[in-house]
Amino acid sequence: MHFLPNRVARENTGASNRSHWYSRPGRWLVALLAGPALLLAGCEGSGGTEAGAVNLGIADRAWAPGHEDVGWCGETCIQMALAYYGREETQTAINAAAGSPTDITEDDMDRALRTLGVAYEAWDAANSDVGHFIGWVKAHVNSGHPVICGTKYYPDEAPEWYVDHFALAVGYDDASLILNTQANCDGQIAVSDAQLASQSDGYAFANRYQRYFGRAITGVR
Repeated sequence: MHFLPNRVARENTGASNRSHWYSRPGRWLVALLAGPALLLAGCEGSGGTEAGAVNLGIADRAWAPGHEDVGWCGETCIQMALAYYGREETQTAINAAAGSPTDITEDDMDRALRTLGVAYEAWDAANSDVGHFIGWVKAHVNSGHPVICGTKYYPDEAPEWYVDHFALAVGYDDASLILNTQANCDGQIAVSDAQLASQSDGYAFANRYQRYFGRAITGVR
């Protein structure tokens, strides 16, 4: 996805103004101190045993090797969702289903899903209420449907975009969503509803355009 090349570590690439936020030393300490996001390493098997909690048990995955420069987050989210329904596809095949773009963006997602024969429900793009969006995601997860969500990542390095990254919503509780952000980023984490509805540092749905991207994966044909 397009935000990741802006964050390639300077010490690894020599680029003058590109740095992967997840490659910076001490990123786990920063995440732990941030408060809204709780790291949940290994929680994918918890099964949602807490009251008011659901966990679909979908383990996070990494991008296909060789695509770290662009970040195949869309491809990986589709791959995880398909595997949940018992179908394995390579990320290369998923990218080809979208028309072989450099990486799948919000403009390519529906084509990829349709080509792959995926049944899905799209979030109503005319609805600008972030609270409704979070509730819609949770309702689908509660029904057993993983949801591909477009996220921002703050501080905002691409203010012209309303989607920086794709994450797969795989669980929730009363106050947070569990997101698979991919192993190349932060893995599986819980992000509070308050954080998702804000523009505070970290993952969020809120953006200056009040546009939200969601595709609830309801099955495969």
